[in-house]
Amino acid sequence: MTRTVVVPLDGSDSSEIALPIARQLRDRLGGTLKLISVVEVSAEFDAWVETAPFSLEDELDTWLDDRRSYLQTVAERSGDNVETEIRVGRPAPEIRAVLEETGDALLVMASHGRSGLQQVVLGSVALSILHDVHMPVVVVHMQDEAVGTTGAIDSVLLPTDGSRFSENAIEEALEILGEPRPAARLVQVLEHPGWSEHSNYTGLVNQYLQAGREMSENHLEELAGKLRERGYRADAELRSGGAADGILDAANEHKVSMIAMATHGRGSVGRLLLGSVAQRVLQRATVPLMLIHLESDED
Repeated sequence: MTRTVVVPLDGSDSSEIALPIARQLRDRLGGTLKLISVVEVSAEFDAWVETAPFSLEDELDTWLDDRRSYLQTVAERSGDNVETEIRVGRPAPEIRAVLEETGDALLVMASHGRSGLQQVVLGSVALSILHDVHMPVVVVHMQDEAVGTTGAIDSVLLPTDGSRFSENAIEEALEILGEPRPAARLVQVLEHPGWSEHSNYTGLVNQYLQAGREMSENHLEELAGKLRERGYRADAELRSGGAADGILDAANEHKVSMIAMATHGRGSVGRLLLGSVAQRVLQRATVPLMLIHLESDED
């Protein structure tokens, strides 16, 4: 698989924490690293430009030259196959436009940049981008720097809900991560349905829950076995409790390099509703999070 790894930068150190992961993915995919920066010009600024008694074109040109010089400096320390692009406008729409024009993009971005005129405020636009784009996204958090963002991607936590939808997301994530193959840790978190606590048929409910647990354990081990047959070091783990908490706890306990999961799943008894879970994991993850957007859930 060849992809263009797109990284939005705003000139701040916080936005650059996405670069080590982006470079690794570029090298794994044999693709291109595309560094983009948006010089933010708001509607209010446009109105001011039109009514100002003097020309501000020179000022804007200076901003563009500064940003162009900055991107070139970053590109020079980023190895081969690097492109740069400057945009003017509002960050989220401009970033989305670049992604759509690129086509085969993998977006890698910091969860937060710095605010102010001319800067990409990734903290405020990240969720907007995630809801609207239809390609994989890797989000790198500020605290990821402390746990080894510059280290190799040697292990990945792969949440599943037992559906083909989540299995397709696992396949795409592993394809993106490429070679060398990371150790794969599958995890499924079973949440007890609320009605089970109020049922008058405790024995039958317990039998039902136990049967569901055994089915999930067997399915997880089957998935892990298939990955081992393909040469992956793969383990599987079934947890109980809150879905997001279970995923985050597993990531911390096993010290994985990355979490990779679908942005949406199917909700039913014993399954993760990955749409809401993914957002909670995104807010609290302490390692890079790869979000895979798939169009439909097939069973």
